[in-house]
Amino acid sequence: MRKLFLGLLAVGFLAFSCGLSLALDCNFVGSKGSDKYHTPDCGIIKNIKADNKTCFANQEDARGAGYKPCAVCKPDVNIMVVASRDSDKYHLPTCGIARNIKLENRIEFKTPVDAVEAGYKPCAVCKPPNPKVEKAKAPKASEKKTKK
Repeated sequence: MRKLFLGLLAVGFLAFSCGLSLALDCNFVGSKGSDKYHTPDCGIIKNIKADNKTCFANQEDARGAGYKPCAVCKPDVNIMVVASRDSDKYHLPTCGIARNIKLENRIEFKTPVDAVEAGYKPCAVCKPPNPKVEKAKAPKASEKKTKK
């Protein structure tokens, strides 16, 4: 009886820990009945039944599965990212690397654009959105005005 109890306890723990890791990797949510993916806080996903929810760790996975960004929550633009003062990378908040950043070194950005403008690059592990930010171009030598 004791072995049965310990076995059930172990199975329950494994199921819980697997479910927890799946929830942590659910940075973007899609529906089997739609071609859009959303941020976890998008109001639209509350209407998606649990059986139809599809979780994605990053946008690359969602796009690879044929999903497009939601026009309401705009997951390709409006997603918070975090960085460390000791690094040049920014991360999704659920990234394992981000979870290890000390609070005193943690910097939060409202969007990936803000992080890129501050000089940070996207993490290769969690693959947060990588916006193309236009940088001001220096004028060419031929375009420079000369004093007469």
